[in-house]
Amino acid sequence: MRIQNLGPISDATINLNKLTVFIGNNGTGKTLAAYSVFAFRNWLRTFSADVIATADFSDLVTNGKLTLPIAETATSVVTNVIESFNRLNESSSYFSNFFRDEAVYVPHKTQITIDKDDFSNELSSKLSKILFSYAGRESDDATDQIKQYAITVEKDATQKNIVITRTEQLSENRKLELSAEENIIKRLNQSITCFFADNLAENIYLPAERIGINVFRTRLNNQVVNESFSNPVEALTSRPAMNERYPYPIEDYIKFLNNSLTSLDRNYDQQTSADEQELLSKLIPGHFFYSEDLNQIRYRLPEDTTQEISFNLVSSSLKSLLGIETFVKHHDTFSWLLIDEPEMNLHPTRQTMMADLLYQLTKGNTRVVVSTHSDYFIKALINDILASKVADKEKHIGTTADVSIYEFTNNSVRRLEDLTDEAAFTNFDETTDKINTRYYDLLDQLDEENAGPTDE
Repeated sequence: MRIQNLGPISDATINLNKLTVFIGNNGTGKTLAAYSVFAFRNWLRTFSADVIATADFSDLVTNGKLTLPIAETATSVVTNVIESFNRLNESSSYFSNFFRDEAVYVPHKTQITIDKDDFSNELSSKLSKILFSYAGRESDDATDQIKQYAITVEKDATQKNIVITRTEQLSENRKLELSAEENIIKRLNQSITCFFADNLAENIYLPAERIGINVFRTRLNNQVVNESFSNPVEALTSRPAMNERYPYPIEDYIKFLNNSLTSLDRNYDQQTSADEQELLSKLIPGHFFYSEDLNQIRYRLPEDTTQEISFNLVSSSLKSLLGIETFVKHHDTFSWLLIDEPEMNLHPTRQTMMADLLYQLTKGNTRVVVSTHSDYFIKALINDILASKVADKEKHIGTTADVSIYEFTNNSVRRLEDLTDEAAFTNFDETTDKINTRYYDLLDQLDEENAGPTDE
């Protein structure tokens, strides 16, 4: 991904990885870079490449089967995604409604573009089959009866072709609603796109504003949110509401929180590993849950099933962790998590736990993008990478293959090739060295004053 003329970022190239970390001083554009990644992921979620046309669908209906070569289809899909996303810079409506700040995103000057390296193959490489159904009628059926059909999109045994089949299904629903052909074709194209670009992956952004949102959730009523906040993708086809004022990642978190309330009290999903569960239980010793009677998020104290307190009264560290618990417990098998300042309000001990937790997520099927100021977080991450190398020198989570670290300054954005090389990592150490140098200088001055004048 290339970002040009976005706020303080003049020109930056970022390669998205299993774990992508942004470090640097305040006001250097780290959050805007994370916003840009989310802008792509959010748009991709609604995108479908133009692979199947009306004539192709007619062939599928007639023959019951359609075969697409994987190599050619992959090239077509990826090219279509790149060209379609990069074309958004021409009208600027999507990005303007995403960032909602003309001083930051300047139409026709700011450019956010992608290339083939920005695609994750985590989902596509493991995906083997997609199923969906629709209601339609046969053109040569004299009864004009609406029937239900199943569409299967899958890789064949050779892994060289995508095979699409259409079969009639028995349905007990006698009042089937006819599916529009254009909607069926769009669903087909979305399914095919899935095999080459993980457009179905869930994307969750935890912004730095999350504590305030968590506390004042009841004022951000779900109905008002859904009526007032719209996805910037909608700006491509309709005029957005005039009362929208928040950058979309903030609005999206509000909707995510409101839509996740009833799932707070559920157990962990199967894809949550034992290591993730253990780390989360250390970060959050108790348990968040939602009381419908009180319309409140509440916190149940550890090892006590009866004693509980209002969310407003829990510590600031727990307030900052509500979003991460909600995500870890109930995220999809393949997900993207983007988080600003994961260390927010956390004691250094818990900052290192947070680093360990996010690292564990990347070892599964979650891709993580982090913006941080924490020395503890980065050094804990270094230890995790080193531990991975010690455990398996051939298949470890290394800094170049799986982890990308970018340092933001006032003038540039550069990738740190190997975070475990301490000589190359000075972002936080320079500040620590200055503090220590001044400390020892002051001690020396005190020693000199206490010693008094020397006798000749």
